[in-house]
Amino acid sequence: MNAMNTALGELLVSEADLASDVIAGSLCGLVRITKEAGMIIPTRDFGQLDRTTKVMVCLLAMRAATTLGVAKCAEASVDEVARVVGFDSKTVGEYLSRLKRSYVAKGAAGYMISPEKVCLVAEEIRKARQDKEDM
Repeated sequence: MNAMNTALGELLVSEADLASDVIAGSLCGLVRITKEAGMIIPTRDFGQLDRTTKVMVCLLAMRAATTLGVAKCAEASVDEVARVVGFDSKTVGEYLSRLKRSYVAKGAAGYMISPEKVCLVAEEIRKARQDKEDM
């Protein structure tokens, strides 16, 4: 391999590794995931987020639980999201509907962060956290 290909080769990363790093960085300190059932447990810092960000964190945590092999599906029903974020199902449904325009996909079993949108959602969560810290 010549020097130029070697330099370009350093840019290559595994999508799974990249997604794992990005997800971990954005969720760290906001949620915990149980080993036994992949249940999402919000932390105190989670409570300081706005509602839209809470919904995105929940869905990203579901994807993380699936990646870790402690959950079978990255999709969550409206009721499952409501349980994690702490507000009623009707409100959660409204937020999910708005997020479908940009980050969220509707699957057979519920809502999920589209795989191609994981990095974008993680960045939105990071920005929301930064905004809260700057206040």
